[in-house]
Amino acid sequence: MKHQTTGSKAENYEAPFLMTPSARISAIIDLLGKIEQPGTHANKTISKYFRNRRYIGSKDRRAISDSIFNILRHHARLLWWTNDGIARLRTIASLVLLDRKSQQEVIDLFNGDGYAPPSLTPSELKLLKSCMGKSVDDPSMPLWLSSEVPEWLLNEMQANWPLDLIEETNALNQPAPIDIRVNTLKASRDNALMLLNNDGIKAKPTPFSPIGLRIHGRVNLQITTAFKGGFIELQDEGSQLISFLVDAKMGQKTIDFCAGGGGKTLALAALMNDGGPLIACDVNSFRLNKMHKRLKRAGVTNVTPNLLAGLSDPWIEKTEASAHRVLLDTPCS
Repeated sequence: MKHQTTGSKAENYEAPFLMTPSARISAIIDLLGKIEQPGTHANKTISKYFRNRRYIGSKDRRAISDSIFNILRHHARLLWWTNDGIARLRTIASLVLLDRKSQQEVIDLFNGDGYAPPSLTPSELKLLKSCMGKSVDDPSMPLWLSSEVPEWLLNEMQANWPLDLIEETNALNQPAPIDIRVNTLKASRDNALMLLNNDGIKAKPTPFSPIGLRIHGRVNLQITTAFKGGFIELQDEGSQLISFLVDAKMGQKTIDFCAGGGGKTLALAALMNDGGPLIACDVNSFRLNKMHKRLKRAGVTNVTPNLLAGLSDPWIEKTEASAHRVLLDTPCS
């Protein structure tokens, strides 16, 4: 790794490390080990890891994240190849089966120098050799495993998609597109496109939502003018369509009963042209409190957050049959 420090009148700024390929592998193994711990979430674990290591530059962060999620999308198959779930073995197998590295390239990456991972053991060399020239998909794998679907779920999926099972399971295991919703209280879709283009971000209209945009590639939307100004919100197209189906209008009492962080609440607010009343309910105060900053950025004033104590909260009985529209997205919460 190379590291530089530059001086300024305000502060000394530490420039990001330039990681070697071997150092990236060490970071991947380290992160995979953390993600394997019970009760952890991959996205949150990765974000925390990088937040505590600000010396890692954006290109290295992207390369490490891409590799980790690629390994996670091949989790069951890599377990089959390694007969073990430990992060180091799955990483070794992935370098050959997914990244198509040669045997010597993998050995060179595990050289034990500096920030590189320790050299391969005899058993790891045996695993490496057994993977050479092979595909991650082996004909002897059971269907549930090659499809990366829990075995207990496969029969139900086959009943639902008897002709398209493979297509559906493959689609479920692809990287999700990055969709954003245009905040129509502040901009049209064309205006939002222009703002994103000015920041060098390529986007195109979503196929179904009339207020959605699909981002090309992975970008940091939070630093864009469009995001900072509240012209856009990160929201998948499916969630946008759910908000449209509610068909809430200005002046209609509307309740988002499982509001969480307020993604669909914000969409409803825009569709109602910021005309209320719009009540956002949740039993989790942390998620509900996160909404305030988003409401302010979006210029929304018609939302009343409402923290519920549970299904026995007196507010529920008091409010029963009083709303024109209720959005109850329970799987989301």
